[in-house]
Amino acid sequence: MIAETMDRWTREWFQQGREEGLKEGLKRGSKQGLKEQKALLRQLTERKFGPGAAEELDRVLEGTTNPERMRAAAVAIVDCETGEELLDRVR
Repeated sequence: MIAETMDRWTREWFQQGREEGLKEGLKRGSKQGLKEQKALLRQLTERKFGPGAAEELDRVLEGTTNPERMRAAAVAIVDCETGEELLDRVR
C-alpha cells in the first residue's frame, strides 16, 4: 500500500513538473516570438519609410504583448503610403 501511494505521488509530481515546464516554455517562446516580430516590423518600416518612422514605431509598440496589435501593424506597413499614415494607424 505504501509503495502504491509512493508510485502515485511520483507520477503526480512528474505530471505537475511537465505541466509547469510546458507553461514556462510557452511563456519564454511567446516573449521571444514578440521580440522577433517587433524586430521584423522595425526592419520593414525602416526599409519602406526610413529610420525615423522605424524608431517611432518602436516607441509606439514598446511594451506591446498583444499579437493582434502586432498583426495590425504588419498590415498597416503594407497598406500605408507614408510613415505618418502608418504611425497614425498603429497608434
